[in-house]
Amino acid sequence: MSVLIDEARAALTSGHLAHLVTLNLDGSPQVTIVWVGLEGDEIVSGHLGRRQKLANVRRDPRVVLSLVTGGRDPSGLDEYLVVHGTARITEGGAPELLQRLAEVYIGPGVKFPPMEEPPPGYVLHVTPTRVGGGRPVGPAARVLIPPTIPTAGRAGSPVLAPGRSARAVPGSRYRALWSGQPLHAGADSATRSWSGHTSASKRRAEQPHSSRIDR
Repeated sequence: MSVLIDEARAALTSGHLAHLVTLNLDGSPQVTIVWVGLEGDEIVSGHLGRRQKLANVRRDPRVVLSLVTGGRDPSGLDEYLVVHGTARITEGGAPELLQRLAEVYIGPGVKFPPMEEPPPGYVLHVTPTRVGGGRPVGPAARVLIPPTIPTAGRAGSPVLAPGRSARAVPGSRYRALWSGQPLHAGADSATRSWSGHTSASKRRAEQPHSSRIDR
């Protein structure tokens, strides 16, 4: 069963730029911005050339995608989606996929790639394994609730609940809960994976999509 519920699918097909993280040979993260769509339960992106991210995926298929969904929570903070998964690469089909995505990211009737006889390129297929973010978007997503559960310390310190872990969101009247093992000082980062909201007041002004995409 796919970990993508309807809200996550809607965010991934609404023309929001996605940050794709792959792993370099030395283990450092490599980040690019990509257009994304869905094919069945896979997240797909098209690439005309041999990019570093494709070389990284061939060596290590673990990837992470993140994007701002365009919604806001009751506190006025931007909602976001984070998808962990494994990726595979198929040859060919990139121009056709980019043309389909351009209808969403640029507008109806646009021709993309803007060239005659573009190279066949590559399609990156990501199978989601875990989903999280700033709203309930999957089985492992965090849930925002009023901070009414008993706390184990001052605001901002880990707060444990049966079968879950909890932590105050700095500057927010909400407390975030994550399904899974309780947080502790030596917990693996995968167990503690979460990030705060992006403040709406700090959002960057929109720029033309095509100038910021690494294809």
